[in-house]
Amino acid sequence: MPYKKRVIARFPPARIKKIMQMDDDVGKVSSQVPVMVSRALERFLEYIMLSSAEITNSKDAKTLTSQHILEVVTNDSRLNFLKEAALKSCQSANGNQSNEAGASFSNKKDPKPTNRENTKQSEENDDESEDYE
Repeated sequence: MPYKKRVIARFPPARIKKIMQMDDDVGKVSSQVPVMVSRALERFLEYIMLSSAEITNSKDAKTLTSQHILEVVTNDSRLNFLKEAALKSCQSANGNQSNEAGASFSNKKDPKPTNRENTKQSEENDDESEDYE
């Protein structure tokens, strides 16, 4: 019996196979294909991370940010398909940072309305609902 060499993949080939078979056009998938796709994915991510690290070092930054990855994507014409996703992730990352900064700046909770305020609000709501009838 021939011995099968076990290939170590960093991305799970079974998951890659599932994703591939979600497409109706894909029929059966050979067992080597997901392993090859896994390796291609590793090399792709390695390229993006090394390029991002170069940009981070050139800016004398200590932290790799989504802006650095966005710069890699916009500078390399082969990565044009990622521009929209990179822009969205950068915008959401910037939005989350500003919200976090604001939340840490004011740690006070909004005071709960008292019973008296609740009844005033409910009376006002009743008056408004009568206007719509």
